Amino acid sequence: MVELPKPPGLRKGEGVRITAGPFRGHLAVFAGMAPRDRILVLLSVLGGEQRVMLPERDVEAMAR
Repeated sequence: MVELPKPPGLRKGEGVRITAGPFRGHLAVFAGMAPRDRILVLLSVLGGEQRVMLPERDVEAMAR
């Protein structure tokens, strides 16, 4: 049986806050889903945007 990732309730381009790990407290932009309950975000680092894969539990949607 193949288990597909569940949608996190976020839309591409939506702002998120990182709540754990080395980027804790940083703001990012939701870029999509990845395998194994991970999501992709765009994070501004050192003057540029980098794609970062994080556990879904370490990211929360910003207030709308």
